[in-house]
Amino acid sequence: MSMKQAGSRKPGGGLGATGTGGGSRQSGGRGRSSGKGPPQPTIQYDGIYANMRMVHILTSVVGAKCELKVKNGGMYEGVFKTYSPKCDLVLDAAHRKKSESSSREVGPKREDIVESIIFKSADIVLLHFKDVDLNYARRGIDFLKLLFNNVKVI
Repeated sequence: MSMKQAGSRKPGGGLGATGTGGGSRQSGGRGRSSGKGPPQPTIQYDGIYANMRMVHILTSVVGAKCELKVKNGGMYEGVFKTYSPKCDLVLDAAHRKKSESSSREVGPKREDIVESIIFKSADIVLLHFKDVDLNYARRGIDFLKLLFNNVKVI
């Protein structure tokens, strides 16, 4: 079928009141493409990537020091590096922590530190981020209120 046939619709436009196909403009409406450029495919996110709140939290703590407890009771400490769609976690400069009775020790021995460890989500029991203030940005808004009294911050 040829695009030049009489009565066929033009891309981005519809048939006018006279049926000539010119001069009339369709409203894009909410969520509709304007017809300019190729259509954008919808992106389907896998696993936890579909949960934008989880992605925001985990991304905001990349580089933070954390403790991770696994099913067998072992505790690991390291720097949070990244996560997978299945919520597998990677710690850099990670080491297994000693029991609490030896808390007087300053830190791990150099030979105990591993460059990176990948933890499967099924093995993770607890994840604790140390020295992280999740309300930091919120306090910044309160500070702006003090500077600009007449500005309403929602």
